[in-house]
Amino acid sequence: MMRRLPDARPARTGFTLVEMLVSVAIVSLMMVLFAQVFALSARSVGTQKGIARNDQRSRVLLNVLRGDLDNRTFQTILPFGVNEMDGDIVDASSNPLPEFAFANRRGYFYVSENDLASDVDDVLQFTIAIDESENDLLFGTAAVLDLDGDGDPTTPNLNQPDWDDGSIANVGSSRFAEVCYFVRNGVLYRRVMLLRDPLDSSFDANPTGWNAAAHTGSFYADFDYSAHYDTTDGAARFHDLNWLDNASTNTNSLGVPRFRFGHDHATGYPREFANPAVPSVDGFIGRYTHSETSDVTFEYPDALGGTVPNPNDRSDLTGVTFPAGSRVGEDILMQNVHAFDVKVWDDASGGGIDSWRDVGHGGVGTYGVPAASADYGPSSVNANNRVFDTWHPSLTNAPPYRPSPLGADGAPGQQGVDDDGDGTTDNGSEYLWIGSDDVPPLRAIQITVRFFDNKSGQMRQATVRHALFSNRND
Repeated sequence: MMRRLPDARPARTGFTLVEMLVSVAIVSLMMVLFAQVFALSARSVGTQKGIARNDQRSRVLLNVLRGDLDNRTFQTILPFGVNEMDGDIVDASSNPLPEFAFANRRGYFYVSENDLASDVDDVLQFTIAIDESENDLLFGTAAVLDLDGDGDPTTPNLNQPDWDDGSIANVGSSRFAEVCYFVRNGVLYRRVMLLRDPLDSSFDANPTGWNAAAHTGSFYADFDYSAHYDTTDGAARFHDLNWLDNASTNTNSLGVPRFRFGHDHATGYPREFANPAVPSVDGFIGRYTHSETSDVTFEYPDALGGTVPNPNDRSDLTGVTFPAGSRVGEDILMQNVHAFDVKVWDDASGGGIDSWRDVGHGGVGTYGVPAASADYGPSSVNANNRVFDTWHPSLTNAPPYRPSPLGADGAPGQQGVDDDGDGTTDNGSEYLWIGSDDVPPLRAIQITVRFFDNKSGQMRQATVRHALFSNRND
């Protein structure tokens, strides 16, 4: 009988090729799935970070805008009429309406719309004053001046911007300033020019010894201060808080456009385009940036000279290369901005609860078509000028837009009617009473900013709607 021999083949201890290929495929699939989950998670985190970043940028932007609007010096935004005197707007008993006192209408408030179809060529410029109770100040660069002529800047005449904060350290401070907002090439700028606020109230805005020879180089490289070019002295002239006074007898006032930043010292016209004869979005400059005005060749307003002799002259600057100085980016508020759109509330436009309109919108309303001074604006073509300005009583021509506060009947409320039932007819408390033909000053402003975050790919819109006048009878 034959015995069966045991199998000589060894027992299987590994994986077959097929099993290995299947395992590799499964692991690879799992890795792909994990990678996709991780990528989705990373994108989600990036998006959330972008949204958070945009939220933070929006909060900063809105806080700055609201803060400046709250601190505006021109509180009741009714432009001045020709030869208007403080207390001219009165009730039937000849009592001045307090809303329109000159104390509530200091400095200026300026809005330029330009092309109605564009959201990147608006300019907003006005004066601000920080209330003393806030215990806060605005700071800016201020070079030390050797005003006493001894050649030693360490022993200066203390009546100069650098000493306005009580120390000589190339820094000045003030509670007052001109502020200007505009967009150029996707960048939202906020230029701030301080008004002198000396510790010693006896100090004049322009001290003895200040002239064209007292300072060399670029004025705006060394001073973050409001000033204008004086044709008599051939030098820059600083402004202080007295320049906010709009009394008809005070012609040295920022209410007069020719003294403001970005306006021609000779004509008073604002400068917003490279070629004002052909204003276009591509040629829009808004205002000069800090980088441009700090270049050594930009001598204005210290002197007329440099690359652009009079940079605010409303003439053709096409082809002019704007300089780039040392103060690059110091006036940048936000980048990647796709829109900076300013609208005003126009009660008479017929929009009801949605009466936000561009200045110079061309339709029915208080701010549809300028009633006067159509030539005032950045364009030499009158039809292209859409500017709201609070003006000055000393100007011989009327402002572009100025509603008649007391309406056609010339009385607060309905003429001859005791609207508020206090026993006195047509007194100041009846101003803007329901049913009257009274017209309010500029009630509110809306500012819309759209910007893009590159990392998250998110577009964001931030809107400020700010009340400028509160009717006590609302």
